[in-house]
Amino acid sequence: MEIGCGKNDLFNSVPASDKVGVDPVSGGTIRLSSDSFFKNNKDQYDFVFIDGLHEYSQAFNDLKNSINVLSKSGGWVFLHDMLPSSCAEQLVPRVSQSWTGDVWKILADLKASNVDFKVIAFDHGICAIRVRSKDKIVIEKVSENLDYLDYKNLLNSLPLLNSFDDFQLWVDSNEI
Repeated sequence: MEIGCGKNDLFNSVPASDKVGVDPVSGGTIRLSSDSFFKNNKDQYDFVFIDGLHEYSQAFNDLKNSINVLSKSGGWVFLHDMLPSSCAEQLVPRVSQSWTGDVWKILADLKASNVDFKVIAFDHGICAIRVRSKDKIVIEKVSENLDYLDYKNLLNSLPLLNSFDDFQLWVDSNEI
């Protein structure tokens, strides 16, 4: 499942036969806000990619809702736009052409939780979250009032992977 499909760049590149894309404006297969989708959804998923509204509160809701719709055995949640390259790029409301928003704040929430995650330094940063058992996941909002200086300080303590090869090594080293 993908939240926030836009022009379907990622959605169309995934060769899955059974996939769902949720976007209120364009792309995907379901024309709803993510909140409306999750309110009525009864399906479960193995993978969720979140690239919807680039605002912390909404991305946090999408993360919590995505974990709840993962398969019983667990799965993966990926969040896009986790590594803004400038203060302007992460400001809400949007002020620059390239915009990640302030979804990076979720990284501080994840660091304060019991979640197994890595951040891949690719395409504005992708956070990969491995969920082995939904019953054990506890993520609380602790970062709502952080600013860009906090982000710069947080960068040094992130579990950062520099390539998809490093991501593959992480996946292979920990049986799912």
